[in-house]
Formats: sequence, structure tokens, C-alpha cells
Amino acid sequence: MLLQVDPRLAEVPGFSSEQLASLARSIELKKQRLESDIHAYIKKKQRELAACEQEVRAFRYLGSTHCRC
Repeated sequence: MLLQVDPRLAEVPGFSSEQLASLARSIELKKQRLESDIHAYIKKKQRELAACEQEVRAFRYLGSTHCRC
């Protein structure tokens, strides 16, 4: 979602429309970076969870094999 500069913001005392547009672009870039970081974190945790699930399955398999002997 791209942030749009609201024309009413140009009326903010002490800020030019260019400054407000620059601020909006900066916020959008930070938002995109944060979303990317969140997605990367989620993927990493999903990989860790999959590895743990594999370990549990292997343990159950070895444990059940061991019990049959």
C-alpha cells in the first residue's frame, strides 16, 4: 500500500509540500523494509519449526523401533 500525500497536509505550518512528500516516501520505504523483515523472520521460524518437527518424527521412529526390539 503506497502512502499518498493528502493535499490538506500542504497546509501544515512550517512544512512545504515537498518536505511532506519526502516524509511520506521515507515512511513508505521504512514500512516496506519492516514488512520484508517480518516476512523473513516468519520464514526463518517456519524453517526452524520444520526442523524441530523432523527431529520429533525421527525420535518417535527411533523410539518406536527401539521399543520393538
